[in-house]
Amino acid sequence: MNLTISALPDPPRPAALLPDSAVSRALPDPRTEPTLSIPRAAAILGISRRHAYTAVERGEIPSIAVGQRKLIPTARFLEQYQLSGKPMAA
Repeated sequence: MNLTISALPDPPRPAALLPDSAVSRALPDPRTEPTLSIPRAAAILGISRRHAYTAVERGEIPSIAVGQRKLIPTARFLEQYQLSGKPMAA
């Protein structure tokens, strides 16, 4: 007896689990997006997620702790890397 299971679409995955190419490199607006995930900051800077996590741990990328999660304050991030005048990249 053959059983056929229909393929269901994959559920959406959180940004932290998406491949680097799927995370937006567009510059965020601190008024609407006050914090960034580490993978998003890595994509904006054009570095690997591993390198970004290491830079956060070393204090090279500013971060705040929210529970056990580390987030990057958008305004400080943009200012530190002088990204506010940079054209948006998609």
